[in-house]
Amino acid sequence: MHVKFRVHVTIGLLALSTAGCSTSTETAAALTRQIIAEHPEVKGIFAMNEGSAIGVHGGIADSTSTSPITGIGHASGSKIKAAIRDGSLAGAITQDPIEIGAKCVETAPAAIAGNASRTRY
Repeated sequence: MHVKFRVHVTIGLLALSTAGCSTSTETAAALTRQIIAEHPEVKGIFAMNEGSAIGVHGGIADSTSTSPITGIGHASGSKIKAAIRDGSLAGAITQDPIEIGAKCVETAPAAIAGNASRTRY
C-alpha cells in the first residue's frame, strides 16, 4: 500500500492522500492506525470522502494513542452524522449540491455561447 502524507509538526496536522483517494473503510482505518503509530505527534486527521472518514473514525478509535486525535470527515451520511453526534468525529465538510447546480445553470448559456467565465465559486 503506497501512502503519501505530510505531517506538519508545528500544528500537528496530517494531510493524507492515497492513490485515487480510496473509499475503502478498511484501508482508511489501517492507514489511520499506521499513521498514528508512526507519528504520535499528530493531533488531527482529515478524510477526503465518506468511506475514508468512516475508516479514520474507526482507526482513531482502534489506535493505542494516549493523546486525543481529532478526526474530520467529508460527507454527511448516517454513519458520519452519528459519529459527530457521539463526539468521535469533530465534524464534516459537505458540499451544497443545490448551489452547485444553480451555478451550472447560471453559467451554462455563456459557456455555450463561447463566453465562459473564469470566475471560481
